[in-house]
Amino acid sequence: MKILKFPEYIFLIFAILFGTIMLLITPKNLVPDEHAHILRAQEVAHGVLYNSLPENRHDGYSFHGASGYSPILYTFSALGYKFGSLSGNPDAAFLCGRFFNLAVWIFLIFFAIRITPVFKWQFLFVSMLPMSVYLGMSYSADSFTIAFAFIFFAYLFRLIFEKKYVEKKDIVLLVLLSCIAAFTKGVIYPIVLFYFLPMKKYKNIFATSMLLLAFILMIFWSSINYAAINPAVDVALNKYKLIHEPLDFIVKYSNSFQLIWFYIRGCVGILGLLNVELGKCFYYTTPLIFCSLFFVFNEPKIKNIHRIISIFTLIFFWTITHLMFYLVWTLSDAGRVAGVQGRYLIPVLPFVFLLFAQNKEYFSEKFVSYYKIFLIIYIFVIQIHANIILFKTFT
Repeated sequence: MKILKFPEYIFLIFAILFGTIMLLITPKNLVPDEHAHILRAQEVAHGVLYNSLPENRHDGYSFHGASGYSPILYTFSALGYKFGSLSGNPDAAFLCGRFFNLAVWIFLIFFAIRITPVFKWQFLFVSMLPMSVYLGMSYSADSFTIAFAFIFFAYLFRLIFEKKYVEKKDIVLLVLLSCIAAFTKGVIYPIVLFYFLPMKKYKNIFATSMLLLAFILMIFWSSINYAAINPAVDVALNKYKLIHEPLDFIVKYSNSFQLIWFYIRGCVGILGLLNVELGKCFYYTTPLIFCSLFFVFNEPKIKNIHRIISIFTLIFFWTITHLMFYLVWTLSDAGRVAGVQGRYLIPVLPFVFLLFAQNKEYFSEKFVSYYKIFLIIYIFVIQIHANIILFKTFT
């Protein structure tokens, strides 16, 4: 079957089909935090690219959870909303915003799978997780975040594992991608892979400079924009405890690992407002199939240094994520860090690809072909199941 040689087209067919179905059957505001993201997209559509801190505003502006997010995350949903608004129908404007976001999500991931020389089937599988598609078709900032992260990783994989040297045009594009990453939801982590670029000179200097640039831009934007905070949380107290009683964070962070099954399920797909669950069997089979991908599809170009960097980056990402939620979302008397969700893992899953990649070829070419067919069937089945659950829930 020729189609098995082109997983990007399998993604394209499934993403258009199931993304559109999810888009049409999911009511407004029933994707996590979508209400706030719609408000932000509407602001961007009307030219409001920046919201200053509350203490600097005196115009009665009503802050919401996405007020401080970069307009880059809403460029396409805002364009869709603006285009749909020309009809004068609010429902048409809403749907156009979703359609534009879905189209860009599909476009970026399609090319991510197409250009990467490694992990094509892993990219396909995680892109078609019900949670990924559900976020991809929504106004959520996670839609662009996931798609951008995947195309960023894919481009780096192409440079690292396929090209012999980095050209000037690649340098320009890498600088641009680093700057965009700074204004997404923290997707600066792929920049650590710059240290593996095939550059003859100044590789370490370039990689370090891009990390610093992205980090500085991210901190700058965060410092001058509104940050979503749990109104019941005393942030000053949490900061004080972090500095003077760091053990409090360590204990709450450690206790959060009790939620590992919740994080896994959330990554696979807890839909709606995190209240629509899939059949239990899919929460077991999906992680198992994900792990099996690394034994079926060998990647001989992956080295141990790639695995080491990946595990440290993942640990750093997970720790920083919990630290942020400890400060702004966790009550001082809580037993563990609150607010962290499994969907936050999706943009960094390519590091998991690197971590578990196998160099050895375990199976015959014939078996791999049959396994690809099995994967296609499984993706189709889990997507059908997810959409049936959504249809029953929302109709």
